[in-house]
Amino acid sequence: MSEPSGRPVRLRLPDGRVMDARLLERRQTPDGSWNYVVAVEVPADVVQPIQGESYDLVPTWRPWILHAPWMGRPGILHAAGCPSAGGPRGIGLRGLTTPQARQVLAAEPDTIRCELCRPEP
Repeated sequence: MSEPSGRPVRLRLPDGRVMDARLLERRQTPDGSWNYVVAVEVPADVVQPIQGESYDLVPTWRPWILHAPWMGRPGILHAAGCPSAGGPRGIGLRGLTTPQARQVLAAEPDTIRCELCRPEP
């Protein structure tokens, strides 16, 4: 799946809180003012599905983590959240999109999949 669409923007809520969002579309109203259509990323536990709606076709984006090869050891691909991916961020770790993870597995035959999380990008 691809990364989320739109351009990053800051959204100021009526109570003054500020959060990041993605600007999907700008619409001009008949009176000449503008409305913006934005997407907001929130934790899954604050979203409730609506009974009778199907979410099967909703694009899913998941990051993958690659431990870079080091001192003769192969690279290891992990699913996001894998406990064995651990370690300090930025030291031998690289976040990948699903297409990038597939490309690494195809182009770098020495890269292996984590035995704990068994990623399938």
